Amino acid sequence: MTQRETLEWLWFSLVMGIGAEIEPLLSAVGSPHELYQRRETENFSMLNAAQCSRLKMTQLEDAADLLILCGEQGVRILPFPHPEYPPKLREIPDAPAVLYAVGDTSLLYEGSGVSIVGSRRPSAYGRQAATEIAKGLCAANVTIISGMADGLDSVAHETALAQQGKTIAVMGTGHEQCYPPRNAQLRAKIEKTGLVISEIPPNAKVYKTFFSLRNRIIAALSDAVCIVEAPKRSGTMHTAHYAKKYARPLFAVPGSIFSPLSEGTNELLKKEAQICLHAGSILNVLGIEQIQPSEMAQEVPSSPLSPDAQRVAAALKATPQGIGILCEATGLAIWQLTAALTELEMCGQAVQIAGRQYITP
Repeated sequence: MTQRETLEWLWFSLVMGIGAEIEPLLSAVGSPHELYQRRETENFSMLNAAQCSRLKMTQLEDAADLLILCGEQGVRILPFPHPEYPPKLREIPDAPAVLYAVGDTSLLYEGSGVSIVGSRRPSAYGRQAATEIAKGLCAANVTIISGMADGLDSVAHETALAQQGKTIAVMGTGHEQCYPPRNAQLRAKIEKTGLVISEIPPNAKVYKTFFSLRNRIIAALSDAVCIVEAPKRSGTMHTAHYAKKYARPLFAVPGSIFSPLSEGTNELLKKEAQICLHAGSILNVLGIEQIQPSEMAQEVPSSPLSPDAQRVAAALKATPQGIGILCEATGLAIWQLTAALTELEMCGQAVQIAGRQYITP
């Protein structure tokens, strides 16, 4: 693509906004270039009031500023016609006009991908299930896709990295932000060996709806979607909705009838999801040969722990402990303890469970 074409697609994305259906307008005008040429002389009934306003107000100079900003931040721009734009996203009506990417973009169009998503405050059972499923998928060379949120999203990404597998994180913010902030280290690791993408331009104001809209990209990029653990009303259930909308095979891990964290997954199993007992449940449907994780190369030794992390690791037990108890046991301030716990979680030496309590894995 030429730089002019990239600028026009950036301009088009700013006009349309996040989550808009771009196909009706493109069918009517042909391209962002044509829309830009005709913007002052024609009315376009398929645009809403906000889009009509942006059509009049947004200039190519705004797109040029964004192009420069992406260059400064090391963010690649993948407009809809770009050869590295994911083919799976082109299939959906509300495909992003532009993707912003850092990392290995070949993951967008090579091989198979499965999304693993779930509760931000999972149980130990949910963490174990997500870990084992991700291990099995990585062993079969399947890319793990998730949203880099707290909880099971992070578990899925961390497992892929530990297995030297492939993973894609789909963010609900621009690349200059990291949400949650505690996942900055995880994000850096994914950018190095995997891929981090967003449809949100750098420095854009972030709205809560962006995170639910992000879930449609997670579902659309995937050959199958696996819900590990989720309450009935949660962002995870939005991902399940999009999987059904885009005709992606939907799987759910069964859970306890007494756990609110399993109400959503059990309901999905009752209505439309296939049961997932292990990675093979998904691989069989996708026609991919199952390989035992033990056949993979051994994990690369992790870096030495910081002194604070070593102190916290020594204080952790199999029984849950809260922040206050751990502060007393280690003599660390809350901010030091939080940083140490994040380090231990990244290394697989601590597990956060409900109520912000921590246990040994």
